[in-house]
Amino acid sequence: MSLLRSVRNQLAFGGERNKNVLYIFTEIMLITIGVSIAIQLNSWKDERENSKQTIVLLQQLDVEFKQFKAVTSLAIEKLKEGRNNIKVLYKACGKENNFTNYELGVLFTAAQTYTRIEFNMVTLNESINTGRISLIENPELRLLLSSFGRGMELIENKITYMSDISVKHEEVTMKYIPWRDFDNVYFPDLELGNSELNFNANDIFKDPLFENNIGQKYWFNQELEELYNEKIIVKVEKALELIHIELEL
Repeated sequence: MSLLRSVRNQLAFGGERNKNVLYIFTEIMLITIGVSIAIQLNSWKDERENSKQTIVLLQQLDVEFKQFKAVTSLAIEKLKEGRNNIKVLYKACGKENNFTNYELGVLFTAAQTYTRIEFNMVTLNESINTGRISLIENPELRLLLSSFGRGMELIENKITYMSDISVKHEEVTMKYIPWRDFDNVYFPDLELGNSELNFNANDIFKDPLFENNIGQKYWFNQELEELYNEKIIVKVEKALELIHIELEL
């Protein structure tokens, strides 16, 4: 108590000494305020720079996902076209048919094709690998972007499996329809397009194993389309929705 009284008396009656104390106190306050303002200014600059980088990243992702959606939609249309050709083959099974060799070649080629999506998500992969994705504050969007690759891996594994099965299916097909250069484009000197087949390729429709293979191809095709919709289209549309919300903030 006596110590506090002594300090109070010195401040009240200390004269020149009190002025020095006041000066020192003022200097300390000014320095503290100055440092605080500098820190806040740097923080504001950092936030502003991060905001700019976030907007750029979101805009890049917006463009990339729109392109990816367009590519995937095209792949789905190709799958539907392929399924229509598979239907033609399946309905012909067990019946007498008069398809030309060229018609069968076109149908079999379409039936054997599984559309792969050739599209590299450059911005998404780069943002994940470098940690730039942390600029996005929306946790739902960040989680969606981070997990996007798992759906692509599932689709790729499915296509690989389906392609392996198709190789076995081709062994049955090639017993009836040998490869030919129908339009004489690849090997015109050999005139393979003018060659004659000495057996009826339409006999393939009487083979129960071929009928089973074609049915399996149909369901593979449909399953792949469902995966494209579920693992890509739905997620891409949700990502675009969240990106647009962030850009409007």
